[in-house]
Amino acid sequence: MSEVMTTESIVEGEWMLDGFWTKPRFQYRTGGGWGDIDVLAFHPNSGHMVISESKAQGKARALFAFTTNRNHQTFEQYIQASRSNYLGILNQIDIICRNEVVQELCPNVKIITVQLVCNIVIDESRKAAVQQELLGKIKDRLNRIDEFKNITINFQIDTHIAVISRILIKTRQAVEGGYGKRYGHPILDFARELNRYLDPVLPDLGKDEVIQKEIKEQAISTFLSSLGLPISNQKA
Repeated sequence: MSEVMTTESIVEGEWMLDGFWTKPRFQYRTGGGWGDIDVLAFHPNSGHMVISESKAQGKARALFAFTTNRNHQTFEQYIQASRSNYLGILNQIDIICRNEVVQELCPNVKIITVQLVCNIVIDESRKAAVQQELLGKIKDRLNRIDEFKNITINFQIDTHIAVISRILIKTRQAVEGGYGKRYGHPILDFARELNRYLDPVLPDLGKDEVIQKEIKEQAISTFLSSLGLPISNQKA
């Protein structure tokens, strides 16, 4: 199995936080060899299975956009014109779901979510149409498989920064709810430490709000500066 990429670990981390069993780089047989799912996740209590693809294409700072001023009527047309492979998982979804392990899970699966996490920002005015377009494509392929005809099928498309933001929120909420252990997962433990400095508790400084604010700003100043954010926005 190939080494798990950081972008895939980001996606895996959020599903782990939600109580899913996860398997990154899950291999499946194709007609001409082998492919892999970036993250396969399953929640045994709810019967929810997730097939997730994480893609960040282009140069290091490249962020693509599907907006209202595009000439392409559909998202798929936009992807085809860009000659990229963002939708590869959708074209393989019926093959993936015929995999032996997936088939073994089928009797326990009530919901299946296909997720695409990528560096494409979709204009708010086009999101609903893209969601329906790609969900229809997935349903068309999965309805060819008898085991999936009575299963609820969902699709979600995210950017990596959106997933990271949710991880930060969820790990902070976990700590506020009393969870104190480390996760043993690099992305989740990074988020845990980042939250420590973004929203710290300073038990040895008493109730002096001036000192509290000063130390909080000092603690996070380097990080905020690296993002180009003003330190004065930090919560006291």
